[in-house]
Amino acid sequence: MLVGFSALVALFLSRQTRADAAISYPIFVTTTVFMAFAIWEFLPGRIDHHNMQIIGLLMICVGLERWSRNGGILIGLDTLICIVIGVEGLPLIAMAFMGLVGCFVFRLPGSGDVLVAAACTILALTIPAGLVFLGPAGMVSTQCDAFPAPYIVLALGCSSVLLVGTLALSQRKPLIRAAGLAATGAAFIGSAGFMFPRCLSGPYWMIDPLTRRDWLDRVSQEQSFIYYFGHRQFTIVMLLMVLVCISIAALPVVARDARQGSTGLAIVFAIAALSLVLTLLQTRNIPLPSLSFHSFCPTH
Repeated sequence: MLVGFSALVALFLSRQTRADAAISYPIFVTTTVFMAFAIWEFLPGRIDHHNMQIIGLLMICVGLERWSRNGGILIGLDTLICIVIGVEGLPLIAMAFMGLVGCFVFRLPGSGDVLVAAACTILALTIPAGLVFLGPAGMVSTQCDAFPAPYIVLALGCSSVLLVGTLALSQRKPLIRAAGLAATGAAFIGSAGFMFPRCLSGPYWMIDPLTRRDWLDRVSQEQSFIYYFGHRQFTIVMLLMVLVCISIAALPVVARDARQGSTGLAIVFAIAALSLVLTLLQTRNIPLPSLSFHSFCPTH
Protein backbone atom coordinates (compact mmCIF):
# COMPACT_ATOMS: atom_id res chain seq x y z
CA MET A 1 0.00 0.00 0.00
CA LEU A 2 2.93 2.33 0.68
CA VAL A 3 4.12 1.70 -2.88
CA GLY A 4 0.69 2.69 -4.20
CA PHE A 5 0.66 5.79 -2.03
CA SER A 6 4.12 6.82 -3.23
CA ALA A 7 3.14 6.20 -6.86
CA LEU A 8 0.08 8.44 -6.49
CA VAL A 9 2.17 11.20 -4.94
CA ALA A 10 4.69 10.95 -7.79
CA LEU A 11 1.89 10.95 -10.37
CA PHE A 12 0.30 14.06 -8.91
CA LEU A 13 3.57 15.97 -8.57
CA SER A 14 4.84 14.98 -12.02
CA ARG A 15 1.80 16.55 -13.67
CA GLN A 16 2.31 19.78 -11.73
CA THR A 17 6.03 20.19 -12.39
CA ARG A 18 7.24 21.63 -15.68
CA ALA A 19 10.18 19.88 -17.29
CA ASP A 20 12.27 23.05 -17.10
CA ALA A 21 11.26 23.95 -13.52
CA ALA A 22 13.97 24.21 -10.90
CA ILE A 23 12.84 22.44 -7.74
CA SER A 24 13.65 24.09 -4.44
CA TYR A 25 15.17 21.03 -2.81
CA PRO A 26 15.19 22.33 0.80
CA ILE A 27 11.48 23.10 0.57
CA PHE A 28 10.78 19.83 -1.22
CA VAL A 29 12.62 17.83 1.46
CA THR A 30 10.89 19.77 4.23
CA THR A 31 7.41 19.18 2.87
CA THR A 32 8.26 15.52 2.29
CA VAL A 33 9.26 15.21 5.95
CA PHE A 34 5.78 16.44 6.86
CA MET A 35 4.39 13.39 5.07
CA ALA A 36 5.76 11.27 7.92
CA PHE A 37 2.39 11.49 9.65
CA ALA A 38 0.75 9.97 6.57
CA ILE A 39 3.51 7.39 5.96
CA TRP A 40 3.15 6.28 9.59
CA GLU A 41 -0.22 4.80 8.63
CA PHE A 42 1.53 2.37 6.24
CA LEU A 43 3.99 0.85 8.71
CA PRO A 44 4.03 -2.98 8.92
CA GLY A 45 1.61 -4.17 11.55
CA ARG A 46 -0.55 -1.05 11.36
CA ILE A 47 -4.14 -2.31 11.45
CA ASP A 48 -6.07 0.96 11.33
CA HIS A 49 -8.22 1.86 8.32
CA HIS A 50 -6.68 5.25 7.71
CA ASN A 51 -4.08 4.01 5.21
CA MET A 52 -6.65 2.95 2.60
CA GLN A 53 -8.66 6.09 3.31
CA ILE A 54 -5.57 8.20 2.65
CA ILE A 55 -5.04 6.44 -0.69
CA GLY A 56 -8.70 7.03 -1.59
CA LEU A 57 -8.51 10.74 -0.81
CA LEU A 58 -5.27 11.08 -2.74
CA MET A 59 -6.86 9.37 -5.75
CA ILE A 60 -9.72 11.88 -5.57
CA CYS A 61 -7.10 14.63 -5.77
CA VAL A 62 -5.54 12.92 -8.81
CA GLY A 63 -8.98 12.74 -10.44
CA LEU A 64 -9.56 16.45 -9.80
CA GLU A 65 -6.16 17.31 -11.22
CA ARG A 66 -6.91 15.38 -14.42
CA TRP A 67 -10.20 17.32 -14.88
CA SER A 68 -11.72 14.95 -17.43
CA ARG A 69 -14.46 12.33 -17.70
CA ASN A 70 -11.96 9.68 -16.62
CA GLY A 71 -10.98 11.89 -13.72
CA GLY A 72 -14.65 12.11 -12.75
CA ILE A 73 -14.93 8.31 -12.74
CA LEU A 74 -11.88 8.17 -10.48
CA ILE A 75 -13.45 10.74 -8.14
CA GLY A 76 -16.70 8.77 -7.94
CA LEU A 77 -14.97 5.44 -7.38
CA ASP A 78 -12.72 6.71 -4.62
CA THR A 79 -15.49 8.71 -2.98
CA LEU A 80 -17.30 5.42 -2.55
CA ILE A 81 -14.13 3.70 -1.29
CA CYS A 82 -13.65 6.40 1.36
CA ILE A 83 -17.27 6.13 2.52
CA VAL A 84 -17.15 2.33 2.69
CA ILE A 85 -13.98 2.45 4.81
CA GLY A 86 -15.10 5.20 7.23
CA VAL A 87 -16.86 8.51 7.49
CA GLU A 88 -13.89 10.66 8.62
CA GLY A 89 -13.24 11.77 5.05
CA LEU A 90 -16.79 13.06 4.45
CA PRO A 91 -15.94 16.76 5.04
CA LEU A 92 -13.15 16.58 2.46
CA ILE A 93 -15.37 14.71 -0.01
CA ALA A 94 -18.05 17.36 0.51
CA MET A 95 -15.49 20.07 -0.23
CA ALA A 96 -14.49 18.30 -3.46
CA PHE A 97 -18.08 18.18 -4.69
CA MET A 98 -18.79 21.74 -3.55
CA GLY A 99 -15.89 22.81 -5.71
CA LEU A 100 -17.20 20.81 -8.67
CA VAL A 101 -20.69 22.24 -8.25
CA GLY A 102 -19.29 25.77 -8.02
CA CYS A 103 -17.35 25.23 -11.24
CA PHE A 104 -20.49 23.90 -12.95
CA VAL A 105 -22.58 26.84 -11.74
CA PHE A 106 -20.10 29.31 -13.23
CA ARG A 107 -19.77 27.29 -16.45
CA LEU A 108 -16.09 26.46 -16.21
CA PRO A 109 -15.03 24.20 -19.10
CA GLY A 110 -15.21 20.49 -18.42
CA SER A 111 -16.90 20.78 -15.02
CA GLY A 112 -20.17 19.25 -16.22
CA ASP A 113 -18.42 16.19 -17.65
CA VAL A 114 -16.45 15.63 -14.44
CA LEU A 115 -19.55 16.02 -12.26
CA VAL A 116 -21.73 13.72 -14.38
CA ALA A 117 -19.02 11.03 -14.51
CA ALA A 118 -18.51 11.15 -10.74
CA ALA A 119 -22.25 11.03 -10.00
CA CYS A 120 -22.86 8.14 -12.44
CA THR A 121 -20.01 6.14 -10.93
CA ILE A 122 -21.37 6.53 -7.40
CA LEU A 123 -24.89 5.62 -8.55
CA ALA A 124 -23.66 2.53 -10.39
CA LEU A 125 -21.42 1.16 -7.63
CA THR A 126 -23.14 2.02 -4.33
CA ILE A 127 -25.54 -0.95 -4.25
CA PRO A 128 -22.90 -3.50 -5.44
CA ALA A 129 -20.47 -2.14 -2.82
CA GLY A 130 -23.14 -2.51 -0.15
CA LEU A 131 -23.85 -6.09 -1.14
CA VAL A 132 -20.17 -7.02 -1.21
CA PHE A 133 -19.07 -5.33 2.03
CA LEU A 134 -22.26 -5.47 4.11
CA GLY A 135 -24.76 -7.93 2.69
CA PRO A 136 -28.52 -7.25 2.49
CA ALA A 137 -29.01 -7.21 6.27
CA GLY A 138 -26.16 -4.78 6.85
CA MET A 139 -27.34 -2.43 4.12
CA VAL A 140 -30.65 -1.77 5.88
CA SER A 141 -29.17 -1.33 9.37
CA THR A 142 -28.77 2.14 10.86
CA GLN A 143 -25.25 2.94 12.02
CA CYS A 144 -24.19 6.56 12.08
CA ASP A 145 -20.44 5.93 12.11
CA ALA A 146 -20.22 3.45 9.23
CA PHE A 147 -21.42 2.75 5.68
CA PRO A 148 -24.93 1.22 6.20
CA ALA A 149 -28.35 2.67 5.38
CA PRO A 150 -27.86 6.40 6.20
CA TYR A 151 -24.79 6.79 4.01
CA ILE A 152 -26.10 4.51 1.27
CA VAL A 153 -29.17 6.74 1.05
CA LEU A 154 -26.99 9.86 1.06
CA ALA A 155 -24.69 8.46 -1.64
CA LEU A 156 -27.58 7.49 -3.92
CA GLY A 157 -29.62 10.62 -3.26
CA CYS A 158 -26.85 13.20 -3.55
CA SER A 159 -25.42 11.64 -6.70
CA SER A 160 -28.94 11.53 -8.22
CA VAL A 161 -29.47 15.21 -7.42
CA LEU A 162 -26.11 16.09 -8.98
CA LEU A 163 -26.67 13.96 -12.08
CA VAL A 164 -30.22 15.15 -12.82
CA GLY A 165 -29.43 18.74 -11.89
CA THR A 166 -26.32 18.87 -14.06
CA LEU A 167 -28.12 17.46 -17.09
CA ALA A 168 -31.32 19.48 -16.62
CA LEU A 169 -29.64 22.81 -15.86
CA SER A 170 -26.74 22.65 -18.31
CA GLN A 171 -28.22 25.38 -20.54
CA ARG A 172 -29.44 27.63 -17.71
CA LYS A 173 -27.92 30.79 -16.29
CA PRO A 174 -25.60 30.55 -13.25
CA LEU A 175 -28.19 31.89 -10.80
CA ILE A 176 -30.78 29.33 -11.91
CA ARG A 177 -28.18 26.55 -11.73
CA ALA A 178 -27.22 27.52 -8.20
CA ALA A 179 -30.82 27.89 -7.03
CA GLY A 180 -31.93 24.61 -8.60
CA LEU A 181 -29.11 22.52 -7.16
CA ALA A 182 -29.31 24.23 -3.76
CA ALA A 183 -33.07 23.75 -3.47
CA THR A 184 -33.11 20.10 -4.49
CA GLY A 185 -30.03 19.31 -2.43
CA ALA A 186 -31.43 20.97 0.68
CA ALA A 187 -34.76 19.16 0.25
CA PHE A 188 -33.03 15.80 -0.01
CA ILE A 189 -30.67 16.43 2.94
CA GLY A 190 -33.64 17.52 5.04
CA SER A 191 -35.53 14.35 4.08
CA ALA A 192 -32.51 12.20 4.94
CA GLY A 193 -32.26 13.89 8.35
CA PHE A 194 -35.94 13.14 8.93
CA MET A 195 -35.40 9.49 7.95
CA PHE A 196 -32.38 9.04 10.24
CA PRO A 197 -32.83 11.51 13.13
CA ARG A 198 -30.41 9.59 15.36
CA CYS A 199 -27.52 10.47 13.06
CA LEU A 200 -28.16 14.20 13.49
CA SER A 201 -26.41 13.84 16.87
CA GLY A 202 -23.22 12.72 15.15
CA PRO A 203 -21.36 9.41 15.04
CA TYR A 204 -20.97 9.29 18.85
CA TRP A 205 -24.67 9.58 19.67
CA MET A 206 -24.54 6.37 21.77
CA ILE A 207 -21.97 7.76 24.24
CA ASP A 208 -23.60 9.02 27.43
CA PRO A 209 -22.38 12.25 29.11
CA LEU A 210 -20.50 10.41 31.89
CA THR A 211 -18.59 8.20 29.44
CA ARG A 212 -17.86 11.20 27.24
CA ARG A 213 -16.46 13.16 30.17
CA ASP A 214 -14.38 10.35 31.69
CA TRP A 215 -13.19 8.70 28.48
CA LEU A 216 -13.78 10.36 25.10
CA ASP A 217 -12.88 13.89 26.19
CA ARG A 218 -9.57 12.55 27.51
CA VAL A 219 -8.52 10.85 24.26
CA SER A 220 -5.70 12.88 22.72
CA GLN A 221 -6.87 12.52 19.10
CA GLU A 222 -10.20 14.11 19.99
CA GLN A 223 -8.47 17.32 21.16
CA SER A 224 -7.46 20.45 19.24
CA PHE A 225 -3.86 21.41 18.57
CA ILE A 226 -3.88 23.21 21.96
CA TYR A 227 -3.42 19.73 23.41
CA TYR A 228 0.16 19.72 22.09
CA PHE A 229 0.93 22.96 23.91
CA GLY A 230 -0.35 21.51 27.18
CA HIS A 231 1.82 18.41 26.77
CA ARG A 232 4.86 20.34 25.52
CA GLN A 233 4.91 18.62 22.13
CA PHE A 234 6.20 21.72 20.40
CA THR A 235 7.71 19.88 17.43
CA ILE A 236 4.25 18.89 16.17
CA VAL A 237 2.99 22.45 16.74
CA MET A 238 5.91 23.77 14.70
CA LEU A 239 5.14 21.36 11.86
CA LEU A 240 1.51 22.44 11.82
CA MET A 241 2.46 26.11 11.78
CA VAL A 242 4.83 25.51 8.85
CA LEU A 243 1.94 23.85 6.99
CA VAL A 244 -0.09 26.98 7.63
CA CYS A 245 2.75 29.06 6.16
CA ILE A 246 2.95 26.76 3.12
CA SER A 247 -0.78 27.16 2.53
CA ILE A 248 -0.49 30.96 2.64
CA ALA A 249 2.56 30.94 0.35
CA ALA A 250 0.89 28.57 -2.14
CA LEU A 251 -2.34 30.57 -2.41
CA PRO A 252 -1.10 33.11 -5.03
CA VAL A 253 0.33 30.31 -7.20
CA VAL A 254 -2.89 28.31 -6.98
CA ALA A 255 -4.95 31.39 -7.82
CA ARG A 256 -2.74 32.12 -10.83
CA ASP A 257 -2.97 28.54 -12.10
CA ALA A 258 -6.75 28.55 -11.59
CA ARG A 259 -7.05 31.62 -13.80
CA GLN A 260 -5.02 29.74 -16.41
CA GLY A 261 -7.38 26.76 -16.35
CA SER A 262 -6.05 24.52 -13.54
CA THR A 263 -9.41 24.47 -11.81
CA GLY A 264 -8.98 21.00 -10.33
CA LEU A 265 -5.79 22.08 -8.57
CA ALA A 266 -7.68 24.92 -6.89
CA ILE A 267 -10.22 22.41 -5.53
CA VAL A 268 -7.39 20.18 -4.28
CA PHE A 269 -5.96 23.22 -2.49
CA ALA A 270 -9.36 23.86 -0.87
CA ILE A 271 -9.44 20.23 0.30
CA ALA A 272 -5.92 20.56 1.73
CA ALA A 273 -6.81 23.82 3.49
CA LEU A 274 -9.91 22.24 5.01
CA SER A 275 -7.90 19.23 6.17
CA LEU A 276 -5.51 21.60 7.93
CA VAL A 277 -8.37 23.43 9.65
CA LEU A 278 -9.87 20.10 10.74
CA THR A 279 -6.49 19.05 12.14
CA LEU A 280 -6.18 22.23 14.16
CA LEU A 281 -9.65 21.53 15.59
CA GLN A 282 -9.18 17.75 16.09
CA THR A 283 -5.77 16.12 15.99
CA ARG A 284 -7.09 12.76 14.70
CA ASN A 285 -6.95 14.37 11.24
CA ILE A 286 -3.22 15.07 11.33
CA PRO A 287 -2.30 12.61 8.51
CA LEU A 288 -4.57 14.47 6.07
CA PRO A 289 -2.79 17.85 5.65
CA SER A 290 0.58 16.12 5.80
CA LEU A 291 -0.36 14.13 2.69
CA SER A 292 -2.02 17.10 0.95
CA PHE A 293 0.32 20.05 1.20
CA HIS A 294 3.33 18.31 -0.31
CA SER A 295 1.50 18.93 -3.59
CA PHE A 296 2.01 22.65 -3.26
CA CYS A 297 5.74 22.87 -2.65
CA PRO A 298 7.05 25.72 -4.86
CA THR A 299 8.16 24.08 -8.12
CA HIS A 300 7.09 26.88 -10.47
